[in-house]
Amino acid sequence: MIALLVVATSVVAESYVLGTVYLGGLPPDGVEVGGAEVTATCSSGAGESYTYGPVMSSSEIGVVGDYIIPFPLGECSPGWDVTVEATKDDMTGTATGVMDPSQMLGLSLAVVNVNIPEFTIITATVGVLGALAGFMLLRR
Repeated sequence: MIALLVVATSVVAESYVLGTVYLGGLPPDGVEVGGAEVTATCSSGAGESYTYGPVMSSSEIGVVGDYIIPFPLGECSPGWDVTVEATKDDMTGTATGVMDPSQMLGLSLAVVNVNIPEFTIITATVGVLGALAGFMLLRR
């Protein structure tokens, strides 16, 4: 995460949305997942809304799942609501946060970790088959 912040400071921006994308739950249950498409939307609450992305979460060793999205000056001010959506294959997760009003090094940061649930087609099929079997047993 720190390595991404160092790289981000070379981009002229006022605010950064950063975090980690997890699969199957937030720590300690989930695992970091690289290669997810991440989009961030920053909303003022007064009708202003800006969306940036998608960016890909990192697949590099040591920073797997990390992402960072810079927002230009005035497009994600301290106190604004942040919504982050991450998509990997056919699975999507969403998380929210607030742009931190305490600026660090003159930067505003929102750290939003996103969980992509592991509800796959296999799990859905097993659930439906189990429900059908239960229904058939009760009908007898």
